[in-house]
Amino acid sequence: MRKANEVAEILEKIYEKKFLGKEYGRFKIPKTSFKELCQRKNLRESFLNNVIEEAIEVELVVIPLEHTIVVVKEDVITNCRTVPEDIIAEYEERDDEDCDDFEDEFEEDEEEESDDFDE
Repeated sequence: MRKANEVAEILEKIYEKKFLGKEYGRFKIPKTSFKELCQRKNLRESFLNNVIEEAIEVELVVIPLEHTIVVVKEDVITNCRTVPEDIIAEYEERDDEDCDDFEDEFEEDEEEESDDFDE
């Protein structure tokens, strides 16, 4: 079984390897292969969180998805465009209205469901 820091170092080496026509770069790895790389039978959330933290030390971001682990350089994430405050404000206002609509729909659904159970 490899330690989280060892796995992070391996991910860094893979990031720098040439494959699929690219000199280096972001990649994804199926969780089954990732478990093999970690030399583990089960991939526990706590261990994965440790790998994520250790990867940050080598400037990598590890993103677990349902069946895949994605690895990108930290600067890819930090250099993303930032949403302007006016756009955020636009959706903050809508959220209040959407929440009210959702609550109304939720109350209607509850009333309908309670009728179903009476039969």
